[in-house]
Amino acid sequence: MIARHETDCPVKRNGEIGMTISGISKEDVKRRLDANEHVALLDTRAPDAWKESDLQIPGSIRVPPDEVGQHLEEIPRDRLVVTYCT
Repeated sequence: MIARHETDCPVKRNGEIGMTISGISKEDVKRRLDANEHVALLDTRAPDAWKESDLQIPGSIRVPPDEVGQHLEEIPRDRLVVTYCT
């Protein structure tokens, strides 16, 4: 699994509900990418993990996990957003 949550939960942005968090499998992410669906990939690995790896999924947005709230404007709102980390 890329993300796993028992239930969907709203996420507030500026006091308004703007997103829903739910689980998705890596197979479903791959299927969507292969079908050229608009998917935003959010790489929330810690900076130390970034340094240990030369790999980054092309087009992914890198945001430290403890700084996601400070980077909300960089995260697209018009497509599925998939967050991944190690």
